[in-house]
Amino acid sequence: MKRAALPLAFATLASCGDPMIPADFSGPPAAAVSGNVVGVNGSEAAHPRMSLEWLDDLNVSLVGQSLSYQRSEKLQTDWDIGLSLPKEAAKFNVSIGAGSARIGVGKIVYFDDRDGDGQVGWSCRGAHCDRVMAISSQFVLFVERPPYCQPFGGAPAKPRLSAGYHYYSFEGGVLRPLAASDPMSFTLIDRAPVDSDPTAELQVFAEHLLSAWWPNPNGGC
Repeated sequence: MKRAALPLAFATLASCGDPMIPADFSGPPAAAVSGNVVGVNGSEAAHPRMSLEWLDDLNVSLVGQSLSYQRSEKLQTDWDIGLSLPKEAAKFNVSIGAGSARIGVGKIVYFDDRDGDGQVGWSCRGAHCDRVMAISSQFVLFVERPPYCQPFGGAPAKPRLSAGYHYYSFEGGVLRPLAASDPMSFTLIDRAPVDSDPTAELQVFAEHLLSAWWPNPNGGC
């Protein structure tokens, strides 16, 4: 599992090495990510939770899934974050040329679970609501059934990317896959859920991703 480098604003939430694993998390994790937090403003969560918020393509809403996370045994400011396999509702089918793929797209969210239900109430605004403390700047892509492309010369079709978890930055309309050594970054915002809903961002990301996968009219991968 890769380490997630997070500041003391996160590290003060548990004693060294103690797990922060929600009761509804089913492990062991299927994948792990690393990340850095920027814009520390001193805010802390009284009831810290972390979730992967998936785009529900059918209902244009979000499907939350709890993540496990704990402090690294090596450094107090590092964390291990585990990702479980996506819920079925988090995955959707997409048409790509004559073929199709099945994927899920999401963002990692760190939040203060003020109402104790283990989920972010994205339509909520007010003192009783959860607080969204940080959201990953990058996007999470899960591939269950990969998209395929047709190489030049009549060779058999091949998958554009492997099944499993992938991570992307998306800035200025440009998609860039993160390398294994690249950390994800989290921006501390401390806002009401209704003011930080990432649904629209996830929709735009998915649209650009599918556009990049659309078959080249001249053939080739």
